[in-house]
Amino acid sequence: MNDLTVVRILSLFTDFSDVEYQRESWFGIGKWVSSPDEMCNAIDDMLLTEWVDENAEKMSPFLRRCISEFIAAIDKLPEVSDPWAAYFSVEWIQIRLQASVIRDLLSKEFKDQLAL
Repeated sequence: MNDLTVVRILSLFTDFSDVEYQRESWFGIGKWVSSPDEMCNAIDDMLLTEWVDENAEKMSPFLRRCISEFIAAIDKLPEVSDPWAAYFSVEWIQIRLQASVIRDLLSKEFKDQLAL
């Protein structure tokens, strides 16, 4: 497995869990510019589902389930073009919480690849 890919996947979940990053990037407050749609598109851009399938034997069943449920939650998000509405929505709050657990599990289960 490419260690850089693990770092990128971890970064994806870090961004999804980081309410400050979202506040700054979605509303143009910080140096980053993003949107809820752009964040969700990153899942497909990074081929997250394929990465999980390719690395399933290296992950705990719980981590695989968490990622699967996270992707399902992203797929169920209502179409919202307004970052303000998305930022405070129950769905996005749930996604942030899920992402924080996945981020921590990835850090633990792939610590050898991340230590390089």
